[in-house]
Amino acid sequence: MEPGPAEGTLRPLVPADVPAPNVWLRSDNYFVSLPEAYRSLGYSVSAEHLMLCSITLTLLENDGLDVTFLVEGKNVSTIGHMDLRQPLTRQDCLDL
Repeated sequence: MEPGPAEGTLRPLVPADVPAPNVWLRSDNYFVSLPEAYRSLGYSVSAEHLMLCSITLTLLENDGLDVTFLVEGKNVSTIGHMDLRQPLTRQDCLDL
């Protein structure tokens, strides 16, 4: 089964050939280690915001306070446009 939307005009947030991130929870804080491939998606600022906030809101749906994004397990300042030096919270994603 393909991940993501199955019909209609909806598109997955990430292409199917891009590896899934690793996710872990420490106390109330999620950590998402994105594969290096996420740095070369070529997304616009709004598309990056949508992708990262979709992940954030999904993880924080039931518990947790924030989500720290890493690339290959390392802190990064961006994956393209969005500032990733601070964890994302529900508040950061209210516009979705």
